[in-house]
Amino acid sequence: MGSAVVVGNFIIAQPTSGVFHAYSTVCPHQGAKVDIVEGATVRCPKHNSVFDIEDGSVIEGPARDPLHPADLSAEGTTLTAS
Repeated sequence: MGSAVVVGNFIIAQPTSGVFHAYSTVCPHQGAKVDIVEGATVRCPKHNSVFDIEDGSVIEGPARDPLHPADLSAEGTTLTAS
């Protein structure tokens, strides 16, 4: 089971060992900040939409659209999202 961290305006997720994804923290439902990490999911505190860290898809609404992916680059052991 993976996890994620919220860093500034990005969610940096590691759904499986060595695999990383980045998403915007802007909830596609009404623009609140998605900032609650719960194991392999992240949740928006405003209306409790839940998203999968593997692909940003909606697990539980009211959000209908997935999290917006962010660009992620790696240099050595440093990850940078933009």
